Amino acid sequence: MGLNNRYIKFEDSEVERICIANFSSDGKGVTYEDAAAVTSAQLGTKFRGSSIVTFDELRYFTGLTYIPDWAFYESYSLKSITFPNGLSSTGYGSLGRCTSLERISFGRGSVTPIASMGGAGLLKRLNVYSIEQYLQLCSGFSLDSTTGCFSSEDPHLLVQEQEITRFVFPSDVTEIKGSVLKGISSITEIVLPPNLTAIGKYAFYGTGIVSLTIPSTVTALYDQAFSGCESLRNITINATITALNSRMFNGCSSLTSVVLPQTLETTEGWDVFAACSSLKTITLPASFTAFNSYRTFQGVPLESMIILATTPPAGASNLSINNSCKFYVPYSSDHSVLNAYKSENGWSNFSNRFYELNQDGSVPNN
Repeated sequence: MGLNNRYIKFEDSEVERICIANFSSDGKGVTYEDAAAVTSAQLGTKFRGSSIVTFDELRYFTGLTYIPDWAFYESYSLKSITFPNGLSSTGYGSLGRCTSLERISFGRGSVTPIASMGGAGLLKRLNVYSIEQYLQLCSGFSLDSTTGCFSSEDPHLLVQEQEITRFVFPSDVTEIKGSVLKGISSITEIVLPPNLTAIGKYAFYGTGIVSLTIPSTVTALYDQAFSGCESLRNITINATITALNSRMFNGCSSLTSVVLPQTLETTEGWDVFAACSSLKTITLPASFTAFNSYRTFQGVPLESMIILATTPPAGASNLSINNSCKFYVPYSSDHSVLNAYKSENGWSNFSNRFYELNQDGSVPNN
């Protein structure tokens, strides 16, 4: 028996009853062919106010091009629904006051915003096929903060009523766009996708993240990506980048540990670490060549800076560093590296605060 001749097995008996009463060609069951022939007009409001709990078989209703207004309105018990491929819109109030709703799944090619879910349940999971689809889908509902099941790159409209604490980027995302989570201070944990290549300007600005590791797949990290993250305590940047851009960590007042990439060459712009009022030490990699940023450490109570470059980086006058910071440079048997720093223009202003690292690279007790 072919696929189109088989009856659909509905998980929910009430869904099955309504579908047989309205869409069956033989009055016994609903075949895949029956389901595919149902139009949006025929669907209408036949499920409005119903007691259905799950309707994931709606995905077989491939003749639907939109979900009508009020289609599932006041279906108070509805927990899960799966829409078919290629919807162009979901109508006004179509899921309104579905107070038990936990999961919505969209098929491929759906580009519809979710319209008027006023009074809907606290959605725990939204399943989509791509980040582009997500951006076109979302308009004004909230996600459960405890599940971490978020397929989203622009969640601002999602969190107006519910504070999200954990945000998991879909695995197929390769670029996190600018301002994606900007200002969502309730988010304390972010899970980055495995093949991420870029993090946009203001991407995590003002979030409540505490710790983050940026993978080596990242080759672009834009201005102010972490600016204003006042709860950020430690960050490890394994990204393959050569520069830290303007105000990257400006105002990260809880930051105590920064692990910089081994490819880093310069800082750029302004205030890269300004107002990081808890940062006491930082290590610059051997690849580092210049402080091209102004007021790089303005308002930072650095006690020590370890510079692994054997050639003094340019731009020492741009540091805006406090008067008590000690500088540690690579050991050389003839002290040539130490002497180079002490005599280099800009660095010579700190000549009485330079020390050599131990031969094993550890910091001496002084």
